[in-house]
Amino acid sequence: MNAILVTRCYEEVTPESAEDGDFSDTGVVYENEPFSFRDLVLEIRKGGFYREGSTEWLTTSHEVTCYRTLTSRAETLHFSRDNPERALKYFNLAVKAARR
Repeated sequence: MNAILVTRCYEEVTPESAEDGDFSDTGVVYENEPFSFRDLVLEIRKGGFYREGSTEWLTTSHEVTCYRTLTSRAETLHFSRDNPERALKYFNLAVKAARR
């Protein structure tokens, strides 16, 4: 199995941006980063990622990252569409393995 390409994004919210119903910042941590199956399982565990419902991506809970500004941050982990279609099977197996 070749590497599984994954993209990791973030969204941040401050009390002010929450009043407007918006994020204060969003961006990409890394894009199309290649992971071996084992390293992807470790990344999912280390990052605290989980799947909500039947989404195609994984997410984290919002956690306060700056107590001075009360900024909270959540991250998402996405299976890259640049992967071969068969790699989705291994991405989903990595998600299951990370829960053990």
